[in-house]
Amino acid sequence: MSSNDPREIAMALEDLLQEIGIWSVRASQSLADASFAQRQAKESGERAWYHACVVLDQAKQDQAMVAALMTDVATMMDQAATGKIEADHTLENAERALQAAKGTLEVWEEQLQIARAWLERAEARLARALAEYEAAVRAYDYAESELRRAESRLNACRNDRDRTNCDSEVRAVNAAYEALQRAAYRLELARAELAAAREEVAAARARVRCCENAVGFATDAVNLATEACVEAQHAVNSIERSQEFTTAADQHAGFANDAVIEEMDRAEQMTTVARQAVSTIEEAAVRLTNADRTEETAQRSARGATHEIRHRLTSLYLLNRPDLDSLGTIGSTGD
Repeated sequence: MSSNDPREIAMALEDLLQEIGIWSVRASQSLADASFAQRQAKESGERAWYHACVVLDQAKQDQAMVAALMTDVATMMDQAATGKIEADHTLENAERALQAAKGTLEVWEEQLQIARAWLERAEARLARALAEYEAAVRAYDYAESELRRAESRLNACRNDRDRTNCDSEVRAVNAAYEALQRAAYRLELARAELAAAREEVAAARARVRCCENAVGFATDAVNLATEACVEAQHAVNSIERSQEFTTAADQHAGFANDAVIEEMDRAEQMTTVARQAVSTIEEAAVRLTNADRTEETAQRSARGATHEIRHRLTSLYLLNRPDLDSLGTIGSTGD
């Protein structure tokens, strides 16, 4: 058969129709797959964008929390430094107070010893004064009784008519009177010494009580100052540990700040990638719309071409079909 044979042309046109049908199906399927992929990509892009926004928002919250944490840590470090200075100053004051209290206690303990020695001497003086007073009282009583006896003898002498001279009795009375005067003077001195000794004992006892009270107060002051030193040392130790904790907190805050910076960078990169992906998906959607329009146009063209080819095939089939006259001639020749 020649290349102009209608049957070859018909076969070629049928093959073309089949290829056009296959293309049409494939084009529709490809466009459907592209639409499905576009929808999936859009959903994935929207999820990625939402996730990126969530991550970025969380990163911003973390950044704000870390900034607040660093501010708090800086404040705590300043407070710890100030507390350390105050604690050291308090400890120095407590130590000075303790030394002063110990010095005061030593002074009053020495004064107490002096006061007790004074009281011992005053009590010894009182004992001597009391003994002297009792002796002076006995001497006075004896001199007084001697004066009465001398006066009695003098009166007896004067009343005795046989006696003409009572000079010895007069001398005895005068001597007894002088002895009484001396005894009275001694008694007066003893009484005054006894009163003075008693006053000194009272003063010495008062001094001892004062010194004992002062020693007690000074002892309490030493105990309180010692406790203050212990508490001040504890405060210094505690503030030093606080400084160690705040230093560690500052280091961890620095690590957290570095981490949140990295988190912000990753979140911004994720947001940028998601934004680019969304933009690409939107551009793909536009192109898909254009492709859909083009495919629709192509499908219309394909349907028109198919119709036209089928029409051509019909014409070819009609052209290639033998007529009745030729069929009758062939039959007669056979007979």
